[in-house]
Amino acid sequence: MAGLLRSPAQGSLAIGLLCVGAALTPGALAASPLTQGLTAALKLLVVPVVTLGLGRVLGLETQALAVAVLFMAQPTATTAYVQARAMGGDAPLMAAMTTTQHLLAMLTLPLWVALLAL
Repeated sequence: MAGLLRSPAQGSLAIGLLCVGAALTPGALAASPLTQGLTAALKLLVVPVVTLGLGRVLGLETQALAVAVLFMAQPTATTAYVQARAMGGDAPLMAAMTTTQHLLAMLTLPLWVALLAL
């Protein structure tokens, strides 16, 4: 049974990225810059900082803390677009937010890795 579900599961990320790319328009990237900026800052900076603080307060070991912070520093999942579309949300904005976060994560993730290495 696991083997039967493995193949479709492996393709889900690629399908999600294709859906986001198909929905993305140049105008959507420029739409709601404040919303896109705030959500990117929250997801890529604030959430990892809170995770780092909570992990230290809870006494997590160094490796576990690093994994938790890096996990929380990831950009939003492409499935957020699929869910927004299925639930009648603002799918073009979600596609733009997903793309923006993935582009910014190329800068923030190396910074988090460097910070955690100290």
